[in-house]
Amino acid sequence: MCYSDERAEICGIAYALDSDHWGKGIVTEALKAVAAFLFDCVHYRKIIAGCDSENIGSRRVMEKVGMKQEACLRAQIKRKDGSFGDDLQYGLFEGELIREM
Repeated sequence: MCYSDERAEICGIAYALDSDHWGKGIVTEALKAVAAFLFDCVHYRKIIAGCDSENIGSRRVMEKVGMKQEACLRAQIKRKDGSFGDDLQYGLFEGELIREM
């Protein structure tokens, strides 16, 4: 967990996976399990996450679990090559979580 506002019952999550393991559904399943835990056991009402707009894989992961894009922070992320990318912000409420796939 990289962000938490317990008064607002919101937490932010982040994830990373070595490229050798991309495309196997690992992060999707992990995000689904972590989100279910945060809703069911910790009782957060909302989970947020973000990614570089060019990171199609990360966008798909968030969308597969039910997250919805809420904002685009323009030129917010500094990339390894020195350029700046847009930070897409996603949110998820408990009733939106896709628990079965």
